[in-house]
Amino acid sequence: MLPVYIVTLFLSGGLLGLFVRRLAAQFGYIPDFQSGLMVVLACAMVYICAQTLFMGLLRLLKPTRDSAPLIAEVISHAAVVFLLPYLAHLQAPWPHPKLVELEPLIYLGAFGGMHIFFKFVTLYGMTQSRPAGRFAALGWAAAAVAAALVVLWSTERWHHAIQTSRFVEAPAVGVYRSGEMYATGRQLSEGAVIEVNAQEAAGDLVTNWAWPGEDADAPDSITVTLTAQNGFQAGVVREVKLSSDGWALLRIPREELPGESASWSLFWTINREPEWVTRTGIRPTLLSGRKALMTGPTFADPKRDAALTRMVVLCVDGLGAANSGYYGYERAATPFLDQFARTGVAFENAYTPMPSGPATAVSILSGEDALAHGYYPGGVESLPAGLSLLPALLQRQGYVTAAFTEGDFGAATELRHGGGLERGFAFFNDAYPVRELPEGEGPRPARGIHGGSAMTLNKALDWAGRHKDEPIFLFVRLRELEEVVLHRRYARTFIPEWQRNPPPIDVYDSALTDVDKQIEAFLTALSEMPEMENTAVVVAGAYGYDFSEPGRGAWRKGGPASIRFEEDCLRVPLIIHAPGQVARKRESLVSLSDLAPTLAMIAGLPEKTFAGQSILEYAPRQQVMSASWNPLQLSLRTERWRFSVEAGQTALDALSTQNVRVTSFIDVNELRAKTPQKDYLKFNPVFAQEYAEALVRYGQEQGLRRAALAQEAGQE
Repeated sequence: MLPVYIVTLFLSGGLLGLFVRRLAAQFGYIPDFQSGLMVVLACAMVYICAQTLFMGLLRLLKPTRDSAPLIAEVISHAAVVFLLPYLAHLQAPWPHPKLVELEPLIYLGAFGGMHIFFKFVTLYGMTQSRPAGRFAALGWAAAAVAAALVVLWSTERWHHAIQTSRFVEAPAVGVYRSGEMYATGRQLSEGAVIEVNAQEAAGDLVTNWAWPGEDADAPDSITVTLTAQNGFQAGVVREVKLSSDGWALLRIPREELPGESASWSLFWTINREPEWVTRTGIRPTLLSGRKALMTGPTFADPKRDAALTRMVVLCVDGLGAANSGYYGYERAATPFLDQFARTGVAFENAYTPMPSGPATAVSILSGEDALAHGYYPGGVESLPAGLSLLPALLQRQGYVTAAFTEGDFGAATELRHGGGLERGFAFFNDAYPVRELPEGEGPRPARGIHGGSAMTLNKALDWAGRHKDEPIFLFVRLRELEEVVLHRRYARTFIPEWQRNPPPIDVYDSALTDVDKQIEAFLTALSEMPEMENTAVVVAGAYGYDFSEPGRGAWRKGGPASIRFEEDCLRVPLIIHAPGQVARKRESLVSLSDLAPTLAMIAGLPEKTFAGQSILEYAPRQQVMSASWNPLQLSLRTERWRFSVEAGQTALDALSTQNVRVTSFIDVNELRAKTPQKDYLKFNPVFAQEYAEALVRYGQEQGLRRAALAQEAGQE
């Protein structure tokens, strides 16, 4: 009877192993054939170990020579037939859907019930059998020990198979969009593991998470787990609440990271894993097909971060100095910015490199004048790869950088993703805030109308709030003043209620007052964050408007809002609040392209990172150059004079004093005093010749610089 017992023992053990294998596969614990084989072997050996141990104990306590107990055991093994329908994938006609879910447990219960019943039969048979010696118990014990050793070996191989299968995914780094925000990251499948080098852990572990696309079934949150790679240490488990319009930050403090280990395993799941899984490290391989977006991981040193100065730069299209009260405008159109200027470092004579929002923004962030980087209407449609960008350099210093550009509308050279500016930023939002225009409210643009600077500023504020514990560089560009349109949300401070068609300058000042309030709300909320105490804030206009009436004097402001190559369009507000800087007015000549070396100095970057010097510390310029394109215009501003020339479609490398035409030569002090201009070209021909030669040299140098940047891009 013993041979029959052995055959049924192994057969029932194998079938039970197959049952457990199928059940485990449904929960992701069988990633491949080898692991499935190890599960079958382990479960079969557990069953055999338990059965032989049971028989050994009986032989030790009540030895018998009769075969009746073995017959009862053979029948108990035969109870495995209850598992065959499940193994054969036969669907029973269950009367209730809940029973379908419980089907494996029903079959297992039937097997267990019959098996246990015949165990009692075996016990009864032992009591009724003839006695024998206890030596046979050693054979049963040896069989149990052998089975236990096989269990240990196969379990270890199964666990190793699960662990290695979780490292099959090595997602490539790319640029992904969540809501309106682009970021450099990777797609990570649910349950797949990213290996993190623990030896590089110089601080807190930082990642950002998002859900790809516009999935209606996107979860509200995911669970992120970080464990030591041996898999048996308790790890760090965090719930990350996802945002529909951006990336959710996860920061794990250094002291909470897992213990000593060469590397860590980082993965995510929809649902939080049971506690026993976290503690044992026996995790299923998930094949849900779901993917999440992840940036990093990176490490942030809190002590280093605390020493870095956070920086916020606001660049406002259409904001000229001529319409700002601090700079001499008679109307109180900018009460907040006026006060902001009085409490910071305000530059009386700041000039834009080119009266174009995108061109000015790139100059601010690169330190290059517009003719050198070429990113303006009629120029290049993507930045040369050789162009160094301040935010890219700051990232290497540990800064987290973000840009909100409102660039996804307009010309090809707008500040949209794909133009090259995004390579300097960890996060890039180019969404143009659009509000559908109600019936009867003004002209209807093709895709709605600007919804207000508050829409962009609120997004920027939300991002800054999420990253308040990190050193941030935040660049925000506002385009609300790009078109002078009267919206109902504007207070009619400068427009009588009875006036149906107010002058453009009254409409502009109303819009400007509203933008001023929105900037105030943004900067006030930012200053109320305790973490933002060590922050440098820059507010600059990209260009201004000329409201003069042609033929009636430059100081008469009844004309339409125009962007001309004139003083009112080129002179812009520039205000800097920085730690350690006392409030003062600086009347020296500066260019907005000087902001890159200035901010680099504030951040502690090496000197000469950018051409030029910090306008907070060093001697002023003697001249400031501005340019415009199509036609090519160049302008030189000294302490007293503005001298401008036009060169038509002439290439920069072909410029000469013979192919430029003087368009203006004015005394800026007389212009501001509203004094009629003299014919200074006639009275100062020597200056005119000198300035024309200086502008030609400037244009030629910018052309050479552009060629050098293109060559650097080719070398890269």
